[in-house]
Amino acid sequence: MCILSKEAMTYKQQIKTNELITKLRIIKLVKKHNYSQSVVAKKFSCHRNTISNVVHLFEQKFEQSLRRKLLNNSNWKLTKLQEVLQPLENQLCRPHRHPKQATVIQEAAIVSWLFYDKGLRVGPIRMKTHIVCKFHDSQDEFLQTLTKLTVRQIRGIYKRYNLKTKKVRSYTGAKVHIYDYQSLSCFQEAHFDTKHILDQKALPEQIYQQFLDTNWFPKYQWIFQLAKPRFRLLAYSRNINSEFGLKYLLFCLMYIRFLFNNWEERITIGMDHGLENCKGSTLKLDKWNSMLSLLNTQAYQYLGCTPYIKNIF
Repeated sequence: MCILSKEAMTYKQQIKTNELITKLRIIKLVKKHNYSQSVVAKKFSCHRNTISNVVHLFEQKFEQSLRRKLLNNSNWKLTKLQEVLQPLENQLCRPHRHPKQATVIQEAAIVSWLFYDKGLRVGPIRMKTHIVCKFHDSQDEFLQTLTKLTVRQIRGIYKRYNLKTKKVRSYTGAKVHIYDYQSLSCFQEAHFDTKHILDQKALPEQIYQQFLDTNWFPKYQWIFQLAKPRFRLLAYSRNINSEFGLKYLLFCLMYIRFLFNNWEERITIGMDHGLENCKGSTLKLDKWNSMLSLLNTQAYQYLGCTPYIKNIF
């Protein structure tokens, strides 16, 4: 029984560097030099079934004339040789799809329609929020299926299609303000938002968690902030809903109007699609604006692709 010296690297290590050339060497040892499959398996530190599979695939995929050329002719160019040996390459064992993966139509809607056509180049979490706010009350069954996609499914779509969020930076790298503060009047632009007190991260959670578990301690902070003077009106509540939001907004506006007597100056208020606001509903926004017009005020909601406006808080 002939014994071949062992390879410096095992079969698994060699196929990582050059899979096709390694398999051709194995085929030549078995078919041309007539070594047994067990001997070749010991040489490459692998199972004999691995050698048998490589030889069987070689006999199955190639015609006899081509097999003879590969075994006897050594004048092949490397690129041509690798191109001819492509049928010997290992196929991926991973599944093409997952049962809980988003469908092809859902992927096309998020990638082509929302991400590129609509310009919503935002992250998976914000994309999920935008879809729920926009289509939660839609009568279209397909749009309803989009709202049921989880953040993990949307993140998988981003990974498969290599979607990158859009980052806005100035050409020189200098900080560019959202507004032209030199031409902006004092009460022209304002922002309205809420914050969960736990999100502030001002203190360790274990310090004030005992107070948040009680019913009397407020859990939400309401913020009404003017853009240019940058002063804010704060309030706190135990619950959060749109009724509280509208009443607090009217209270802040009436306070400003009666304190500064600036009824002729129009105030524009920006807000997100949160539960405390209109939650993306144009019908509710129109109702709010009909009441705010009595105070010479108009509200609008941020687009899904412009979350940086909230950085003013």
